[in-house]
Amino acid sequence: MTKELFCMRGSRLRRSVAVAAALVSAAAFLSACGSNDSDSKDDGAKAAGEFGLPAKYVGGEVRIATSVGLAPYEVFGSDGKTIEGYEPDILAEIAKRLGVKLEWTAAKFETILPGVNAGRYDIAINGIFYNEERAAQFSLLNYFGDSSTMLVSKGNPEGITSIADLCGKNVAVQTGTIYPDAVEKLSKENCTDKGQPAMKLVNYNDAAGHVLLMKQGRADATGTARLVADYATHIGDSDFETVPGIDYDKATYAMVFKKNSDLVEPFQKALQSMIDDGAYAKIATEWGLSQSQITNATTEAPTP
Repeated sequence: MTKELFCMRGSRLRRSVAVAAALVSAAAFLSACGSNDSDSKDDGAKAAGEFGLPAKYVGGEVRIATSVGLAPYEVFGSDGKTIEGYEPDILAEIAKRLGVKLEWTAAKFETILPGVNAGRYDIAINGIFYNEERAAQFSLLNYFGDSSTMLVSKGNPEGITSIADLCGKNVAVQTGTIYPDAVEKLSKENCTDKGQPAMKLVNYNDAAGHVLLMKQGRADATGTARLVADYATHIGDSDFETVPGIDYDKATYAMVFKKNSDLVEPFQKALQSMIDDGAYAKIATEWGLSQSQITNATTEAPTP
């Protein structure tokens, strides 16, 4: 055998081995793809069976709307795009159990509920309290407990120790939330009905707008969720503090679905499974919110 023939045969052999290897790799790849597809279908079937997920959602996307900017609900991550927070963590775990993906949209708070009603989003979530007015228009799923308090600047320069101390003061409230009405009610019951000057409401739109108002001295206090205040304490935020003696409007946070949405049942069952196996408690603890946990994922009005 000549050297040239050996080299030619060797070249052909190498090519043959390479082709064979490529075919084996391709077969393995296709087999793996088939396996993943099968696994995906199995996961979808499990979600459909265990949690009642409708077939049209299996392996698909669920559209979530929120207002980004107030920790610990939702904030943008270091990349300026990823939405992070305890609510995204809860929904991510639910999505994992249901085998669906989440498509997040950041929008102004006052637009997210109308967006659900219009069918632009499947779910709205952003520290939204359960109340009867909302329950009449939407399907609600409770996922966290909370109450309201007043946030003041660190050191409490105005010396606010009770709701009565807020009479005549500027109180920041976010438009589209429960706080304008809640603070008006507090003002009537604790101020004007007792001959004292009314609280002066200062409205803001963005989730963290109260921070600027208080730093500029345009607001003496902010009506806010205790959960927000607890998180600020958890991370050592030194700009603000809560007033220990002020605690009102105990309620629960709810995910908001279009009325009679077929996503409510699977999300409720998946959330309850998280509560039962400890995944829910782990998320709450990581965010310093253990005191706000609920024990039952209900769709009814919370028990006072």
